[in-house]
Amino acid sequence: MTRIRAVAARPGTWLIVLVMGLQSLAFFTLVNWLPTMLTDQGWSPSSAGIALGLFSLLGFPGSLLGTRVLGSNRRITWIAAITATYVAGLVLLVLGAVPAAFGVLLCGLCQGLPLAIALSAIAHQHDPSDVPAVSAVGQGAGYLLASVGPVAVGALYGASADFVLAVTVLAVMMGIWALATVAVGRGQDAATA
Repeated sequence: MTRIRAVAARPGTWLIVLVMGLQSLAFFTLVNWLPTMLTDQGWSPSSAGIALGLFSLLGFPGSLLGTRVLGSNRRITWIAAITATYVAGLVLLVLGAVPAAFGVLLCGLCQGLPLAIALSAIAHQHDPSDVPAVSAVGQGAGYLLASVGPVAVGALYGASADFVLAVTVLAVMMGIWALATVAVGRGQDAATA
């Protein structure tokens, strides 16, 4: 408990909470709402279900690159590219049936890498004995933050009868994720210097 208190007092741990929580918020929101987004764009329920499966499978390749991205000298370029592609995919999801297909592909390709980056940020602590405590705080508070996403998007959808506002909020959340991820990487660079 003492170690958890110690790591919880560090700003870097709360940046990891944002990295973990916001990427999970985007993922869990899309897993919950993607079929409805697609049926609203004119897709059949069975096609929307297949697209959800494809979205999930497409995250696998990116999940293998988390450590490389976080430790890269070109980290900011990678994070900017991931974020821009993810946001473009989100926007395409609400622009019609054909653009939504490309949105599924882009979001699917991007969704595995942010989780791998978040887990890499947890694992790369200056003191390896801090990893369990940072993991407990980062994942515990991060998943609590993520749980808000599907509910909030449901409320926004219920209030506006479309997903435009919800996609806008998700895009902003991904922008905050990018800033927090860059800050985590810089903090870890400073700790190892």
